[in-house]
Amino acid sequence: IGQASEPLRNSQLMPVIINYFSTDSITAYLLAALITWLFQSSIAAVLLMATLAGRGLITPELGVVLILGVNLGSSIIAPMLTRSSSPEVRVVPIGNLLMRGLGSLVILILVMIFRPHFAFLGSTAADQIVNAHILFNVLILLAGLPLAGFVYRASEKIVALGTKPVPAASLDVVELSALNESALDVPSQALANATREVVRV
Repeated sequence: IGQASEPLRNSQLMPVIINYFSTDSITAYLLAALITWLFQSSIAAVLLMATLAGRGLITPELGVVLILGVNLGSSIIAPMLTRSSSPEVRVVPIGNLLMRGLGSLVILILVMIFRPHFAFLGSTAADQIVNAHILFNVLILLAGLPLAGFVYRASEKIVALGTKPVPAASLDVVELSALNESALDVPSQALANATREVVRV
């Protein structure tokens, strides 16, 4: 990744792109989510962001926004892969999407409002980005412990919305007849049975 990104150092277009994304956090966030989904791996996306930061191509502030997008993208992968599976299988990926996806969005909003500095996350830009990814997932874990029941129930309801109802089994209609061969030896009983059958028909 480092060797592949080296030509970007001397690119005249790269600073323009970085400056744009630095002022448009939402677009940067969504782009990182898309990249992660295309990679099908959050680790690869995190390493890419850390490498770009280590090369001085992106700032820690932009890197943290991108990391939040990475977590959104990684939370989408499992629901997409299991969309044709049984409802029981899809509940956990949907729960992960609710926690990590919505969690990343909430933290993005807080970052955009308060504009914090991230020097406490590490001495280098690359360290700050990797540690931001770790810190985010620790926060999601801590938040998920008390919310696990609520998230599970919400996930079940969401999965149920996208599940086609199973049609009720049709009941076989059995024709009942008043005729009984054993009553043929009793004329009165046989005649009564025949009368009931005529009335039924």
